[in-house]
Amino acid sequence: MVAFPARGGMLVSVLLCVARLPPPPEGAQRVARVLGLVAADVGMRLAGTLPRVIAASADVGLVADQVARLGEAGVLAFAVDPAQVPEDAERVVARTLQPGPSALLVEDRAGGLHRVALEAVTLVQRGERVATSSETVKHQERRFSLGRAVLTSGLSVTKKVEREQTVSTTSREPFLVLQRDDGGPQIMLYERRLDYRFLEAPQPSSFQNLERTLALLQAWLPRATIDARLRRPGFIAGPLAALPNGVDVALELVRVAHQLGA
Repeated sequence: MVAFPARGGMLVSVLLCVARLPPPPEGAQRVARVLGLVAADVGMRLAGTLPRVIAASADVGLVADQVARLGEAGVLAFAVDPAQVPEDAERVVARTLQPGPSALLVEDRAGGLHRVALEAVTLVQRGERVATSSETVKHQERRFSLGRAVLTSGLSVTKKVEREQTVSTTSREPFLVLQRDDGGPQIMLYERRLDYRFLEAPQPSSFQNLERTLALLQAWLPRATIDARLRRPGFIAGPLAALPNGVDVALELVRVAHQLGA
């Protein structure tokens, strides 16, 4: 795998992704023949929910050629550059929503308003960001000390011992992403960052409120498909899990696959 600098100095590559292929084992065999790989290895890379990352290279021309040759072999493939994938800095992170007859008015965290035509939203993806942080905590405890007991003739039989413990904390942040075809920015709806007063009788649970928001979006957006592939076990794994923006790249993989009809 060849790599090149991307955002934050992280080394990544243009990803070759497979969105649809013939049934096994023929599909993996065709991909293996085109790419010059072992069929068993290709089968492992393709296991799970499509689209999957099958290879990577810094040679954009090579990847484009592989996409074309896979297409000739009956395999629907495409390329994604992780450095060009939208992240939250390019999205509108919503604070609240206001539906209208032809458009959704989105207020961002800074109070700015964004008009999104209902017809422009073609895909709503469900997912979550998972963050793990570690902290070293120091504890002091007293332990029996034979040496101290002897030296003090039994007046003191313990000594203070400092112990370090690493504590890991995992946080999950569910979201919905509205993706559109009118050239406007994607809309990010985080479960615990939304003001749900646009709902009729919002519930105390943010989970319930996000589920109700999703139901409303299904009613409001006539062209939108709801896709929850990101929530399937193992979808964000392998090369995607190794990327600092792996969740955003996964969102792009599904968006492109949906655009291609897969």
